[in-house]
Amino acid sequence: MNCSNSTLHLYCVNIECFASVFKNTMHIRIPLTEENLLAPHICFCCGHNLVSSIDLEIEQVTAGYILN
Repeated sequence: MNCSNSTLHLYCVNIECFASVFKNTMHIRIPLTEENLLAPHICFCCGHNLVSSIDLEIEQVTAGYILN
């Protein structure tokens, strides 16, 4: 899961979707802008919410903090 300086990588939360974060076989790339960071994104395949690689990293850090 990547996040470069100019691209935001999005993954679907639906485990059965082609763009699923659980499969990690496909992701959607969009320009990294303030608007794209704040806007909700919907999967073009199944209509479920998309999460960014930044969201996933924050979740991992938060989970680690709670466990400690």
